[in-house]
Amino acid sequence: MSNSDDTWKLRKQWTGDVVLWRTVPAEPGESVRWQCVDGRWVSIAEGHGATAGSFLVSDSSGRCEAVDSPDEALTLAKIWRRT
Repeated sequence: MSNSDDTWKLRKQWTGDVVLWRTVPAEPGESVRWQCVDGRWVSIAEGHGATAGSFLVSDSSGRCEAVDSPDEALTLAKIWRRT
């Protein structure tokens, strides 16, 4: 199967539901923040106090989850930006 065949399969599956996210300046205490054109946001911060040594992924709907590594935080933030 060639790359053009793969591209065609992806185009056939695309629904047109593309939502644009962009990085924006982080709020105090955050390491990085993404914001959607509709106002939703997802951020990553380093834990402190009881969550020291972990990374906190938070979003505008009130979710907040502590994970053990920066890679896990980036993966979770990516998932949340898609949901």
